[in-house]
Amino acid sequence: MKKLILISGLVLFFLSCEAPKLKIGMILPQEGPASIYGNSALKGTNLAIEQLKDKEFFGKSLEFVIRDNRGLPDLTKEIMLSFGEDKDVICVIGPVISRNAFISASVSQKYSLPVLSPTATHPLVTKIGDFVFRVTFTDSIQGAILAKFVYEKLNKKKVAILYEANDPYSEVLSRNFEISLKNLGGEIVTSEFFLEQDTVFYSKLDKISSLNPEVLFLPVYANYVPLIIKQALEIKFTPVFVGGDGWYSEDLIENNKDVFKKVTAYISSPFTPDLPSNKVKDFVKKYKEKYGEVPDFASALAYDAVNIVYEVFKRMKEPERMELVNNLKGFEFEGVTGKISFKKGKDPLKDVFIIRVLPEGFKYFMTIHPE
Repeated sequence: MKKLILISGLVLFFLSCEAPKLKIGMILPQEGPASIYGNSALKGTNLAIEQLKDKEFFGKSLEFVIRDNRGLPDLTKEIMLSFGEDKDVICVIGPVISRNAFISASVSQKYSLPVLSPTATHPLVTKIGDFVFRVTFTDSIQGAILAKFVYEKLNKKKVAILYEANDPYSEVLSRNFEISLKNLGGEIVTSEFFLEQDTVFYSKLDKISSLNPEVLFLPVYANYVPLIIKQALEIKFTPVFVGGDGWYSEDLIENNKDVFKKVTAYISSPFTPDLPSNKVKDFVKKYKEKYGEVPDFASALAYDAVNIVYEVFKRMKEPERMELVNNLKGFEFEGVTGKISFKKGKDPLKDVFIIRVLPEGFKYFMTIHPE
């Protein structure tokens, strides 16, 4: 009887003793409007994780703790607080949109918890504290590059802007584009805004159309793009449409092929799947084999984010949060989204790709180097 009790106790002991883990928290929206980016980012994440399985550091296996914030600021804060309290969580990858990245940045400072956002572009996200980095470019760089593209490459001088009020991404990208275009000598004939729940844009588009702009700049997320362009076509308003990386969603093309047969449209992007690079070709091949589709910018940036953390782990001397931050500073990495360098701070030096939006998909047009 005593022997049975002893054996049972040993079994319970070993069942309760899991192998030590080195945890990486991840915040990716799987529901709500931001889920089009979160779901893509999750696919890129899972592809990277598959390639890192069985890797160990400091005698600990890697564990990726993926949480769905549904794009909600309050839930983002709740998840970040739980990650901050868990001492085994060495860093967090995410969130994917700027309004949630602000929340994670403020919490990260409290817990000295490094955060690496794959896709948040608002310039101030990394200014909140010492622990927030990003993989993509900022809206200040993106806005300036798009203005340069419109003015110098498209040779268009008269531009109108239609943006979403109270959205950090839309407002900042709009403002940086406007300032840059004016500095180049271009003219903003009007800058109009709409609100989050708006679905009817005829009055705004009528006003914009009456001013005869050559370009309509739409610094908005992909869910608004087909609504606005379809209504513009209905009133026979067909300028060149230009947007930022927020347009980049395969669903945008798949569900609106007829729309993009009738307009000329360009966007900026931190990634293009048709870039002539062996690393990109290999990534696209593996992604298509796994998911049956072409990767977009969110999946590629998330893939790079996971691999950046992995490469930084290889340089660390101990599994500590500050050790990871110190090794990220000055770190350089060549990923599927190009060369990424943190030599000048927590915002990477990174090329901007200009993409043509066509019925058959997003097609690489040109590369512009930030000055």
